[in-house]
Amino acid sequence: MHSNTLVSVLGALALSAAAAAQASSLIGGAVVSGAPTLLRQTNCQPARMCTPILALPTTRAGGGTAYDPIRQVVWDTDGLQIASVTYLSSGGGPCRIVCPAQPVPGLPAGAVATGLAFEEDGSGAGQLWCIDSAFQLQTFAWPTRSCPGIGTRCSVANFMPTPNHLPGGLAISEANRTIFWSASDFSGGLANNWIFGCNLANPCQPVCRLQVTGCNGIPLGPITGLAFDDCIDTMYITDGRNVATAQYFPPSAVSPCQLRITACCPATTVAGTYYGLCVEPAHDTRVGTNCLGAPCPPCPMLFSAQGDASLGNNTFAYRLSGAPPGATAFCMFNVGACTAGIPVLCGNFHVPLSPIVLSTAVTAGGACAAQAFHPLPIPLAPNLCGIPISAQDIVICAGGGFGLSNAVCTTISDT
Repeated sequence: MHSNTLVSVLGALALSAAAAAQASSLIGGAVVSGAPTLLRQTNCQPARMCTPILALPTTRAGGGTAYDPIRQVVWDTDGLQIASVTYLSSGGGPCRIVCPAQPVPGLPAGAVATGLAFEEDGSGAGQLWCIDSAFQLQTFAWPTRSCPGIGTRCSVANFMPTPNHLPGGLAISEANRTIFWSASDFSGGLANNWIFGCNLANPCQPVCRLQVTGCNGIPLGPITGLAFDDCIDTMYITDGRNVATAQYFPPSAVSPCQLRITACCPATTVAGTYYGLCVEPAHDTRVGTNCLGAPCPPCPMLFSAQGDASLGNNTFAYRLSGAPPGATAFCMFNVGACTAGIPVLCGNFHVPLSPIVLSTAVTAGGACAAQAFHPLPIPLAPNLCGIPISAQDIVICAGGGFGLSNAVCTTISDT
């Protein structure tokens, strides 16, 4: 389905849906009790996710975190090494390493990576961005699907306010086509914090300059992490201990860009010291079980989401695996949360009525190992944020008989 078509379909289906922007869930690499840890924070309440495989950052400016909705991983760097781990809030299980620790690609000698950000609204692999203490801003190439390699770069050195300033945070707003990086004095005096905004097409030429002094009366130290949620046009800023929430107003013909700080999580509510920050999207959940009626073979089908339904993720899709070969899979789709289910065919149907057929695919592969894919590219349309969507496959076996997969439910959000 074309993204413009999806916007139209969701717009029509969402008329009766309660679409609402939700509070951002933040993930950040942090130092907790002397150990590197990933923290999740919602409404100023942090919770430990897992301990990364990396070391502690060697400098206060070093380190960064980004969420990748295509691979559903958290990218983390201690400044010298970079790795990714997967952790789904609905799973409750331990972190699993996806990209093992490796040197940060293209890092100049003597420099440390100070910020990470992920841009899903780009190539099919997405763009992982990095900024470092040598004032280099770069995107990585993808020699493999899992781990990044050296990409393209440019310098922001000419825009540092003083010789003591270093980059400390990196964030991207795809809706505003803007990449933000911070510059702070890490020498021990006044932080003199600045945030620069650049067009993604020309990332080392600022078009927006913002000075950040405090967080609702609390002075901020040097900025160590930035994050941006396009669903609510909001930037998150941390000096490691405090997390400021700020409404962003892009530059216009009559006014420069602006930040209006609206909330602050003071040091007493943060369980560690953040060295990076990113927004975590909503994740999918699975409801119900699959079934296959005779003469279909008794295959262990699984219906799942590929990636997160994050704004601009044009690789988002549904996948049916473990299916009978040659079966026809009809992906039934609708706006709304999964229901308790009504009896249909051999099982229960959990998609809200009346669904549409998102796509039809014929399963390919060996016996009980066949797969079918149903692409659903998520447009870069913030008005879709907060809309719950549900999908489930109805299967017609090649030799006759019907089947039903489990359902998948998620909410369109941002990262």
